[in-house]
Amino acid sequence: TTTTTTTTTTTSTTTTTTTTTTTTTTTSTTTTPGCPSVFAGASIYLSFDTVTGTSVPNEGTEGVTGNLMSSATQTPSGLRGSAITFPIGASVVTLSSSVAIGSAWTMSAWVMDLKPNTGYRTLFRGLDPLAHHPVLTIPNSDIIGTWENDVQIFHPSGGSVSGLGAGSWHHITAVGTADTTRFFINGSFVGQADFQSNTTIYALGNFHGGGQPFADYVDEFRVWLTALSDSDVAELHTAILCSPPTTTTTTTTTTTTTTTTTTTTTTTTTTTTTTTTTTTSKSPTTTTTTEAPTTTTTVTTKGPTTTTTTTEAPSTTTTTSSTTTTTTTTTTTTTTTTTTTTTTTTTTTTTTTT
Repeated sequence: TTTTTTTTTTTSTTTTTTTTTTTTTTTSTTTTPGCPSVFAGASIYLSFDTVTGTSVPNEGTEGVTGNLMSSATQTPSGLRGSAITFPIGASVVTLSSSVAIGSAWTMSAWVMDLKPNTGYRTLFRGLDPLAHHPVLTIPNSDIIGTWENDVQIFHPSGGSVSGLGAGSWHHITAVGTADTTRFFINGSFVGQADFQSNTTIYALGNFHGGGQPFADYVDEFRVWLTALSDSDVAELHTAILCSPPTTTTTTTTTTTTTTTTTTTTTTTTTTTTTTTTTTTSKSPTTTTTTEAPTTTTTVTTKGPTTTTTTTEAPSTTTTTSSTTTTTTTTTTTTTTTTTTTTTTTTTTTTTTTT
């Protein structure tokens, strides 16, 4: 018996992928007001945030630049951004050319760590030989005022800088109009001098000839060729940390990707079982042995014994085989011989053994 089993498995997989991409772009624009309008229109504005070598760009309307002279140096420790430090008595910031200020003007700057009052301290100065000092203090005094240079007279305002503590930034503004100069400290009016400079502006933080530094640090220098009102000056002080108007455009892009995957799997299993049965008939093997009898004739006489012995026919074996199983039949032949002796003259005994 033979059993054969065959299993065939066929797997078919089909995958379909569909990808859909949707892109949505949204643009929004936001405008921040920035600084109040009082900041607009300054003829000279040195923020000191950008310095190239010793050159300071003017962010105002006048076509001039600033120059760092005699070790005046940009420092990151400004009121907003960077500032200028005046390490020695000759350090000064000058303009590339003097700017005429006319009959109405406003000058403003932030200062920190005033120099000792043992000498003159000049914050703003004109260029002409007889140009005046719009803002200064005189030796051994903290009263702020203006210096009329052609007659060498100091015009005090009555306001004092003695309370401007070290380590803090302070705002000093002078407004020249109608032959007077009004002084403001930290946005508040502190006094008025009975003189107004109407020549030029050229030097900042010191007399351009040196020897009259006002403070260790100066920042945010502005000059308007117009007289700001008291409220403008107050706003200028409180809004100094504002930022310029900005327009922010935000673009948002949203991408949606949809992926659809379809997978079809077909499995076919075929099982084939084959059973084969083989029957074999086999004839037994027959062995026949024919043995001729043995005839023994014994004659006892007084004479010699004559013996006639065995005549045996040949064995015939016939074998028929058609199977792997062999059956053998064996015939065993037993021969018994008996001898009887009788005292007679002649005795013959015949024994046949089959």
